[in-house]
Amino acid sequence: MEILTVYWIKILATLVVFAVLLVLFFKQSATIKDGRDVGSELEKLGEPYRVFTNIVVRAEKGMMCVPFVAVSPYGVFVITVSDDAGKVRGRAGDREWEIKSRGKIETIYNPLWENRQQVNALEKKLGSMKFIPVVVFTRAKLKTEFGPEVVPLNRLRNRILKFDNRVLSEKQIEVTVQSLLK
Repeated sequence: MEILTVYWIKILATLVVFAVLLVLFFKQSATIKDGRDVGSELEKLGEPYRVFTNIVVRAEKGMMCVPFVAVSPYGVFVITVSDDAGKVRGRAGDREWEIKSRGKIETIYNPLWENRQQVNALEKKLGSMKFIPVVVFTRAKLKTEFGPEVVPLNRLRNRILKFDNRVLSEKQIEVTVQSLLK
């Protein structure tokens, strides 16, 4: 009888490990898909926007990866992606925001602060120019007003297309593009 019990415990443990691996796989797949969704939205901008992904820049405390940068005559858009799911609450100046999902409340660090660090790092690399911060939530509902910099995925292109005042010359754009390619 004892051998039978050990056998079933092993079977149950194997099933639990398999279930955890499945959950991790689907969570990772959703993250990859969300990043592609942002990229495909940005690609729809077409000319005169040049979109770059995963730009690595030197930051105050090491290196930093900027998920998306879109260079245009209207400025350099620095796009931070949050793939958290649920209902997001907080204030633009708060250190942390709340996300409620399936009855559970979690906190995340304010992505506007992360975006600001990315802008600062890019400014050191590219020099002074018009940087436009954007934080895009791919799977969350925004329950409070965070300001125009924070948008759901379905409003990303509209946020960028609102800028129509040329602030960068063709030469500035080319120098910026070459710097990002290095």
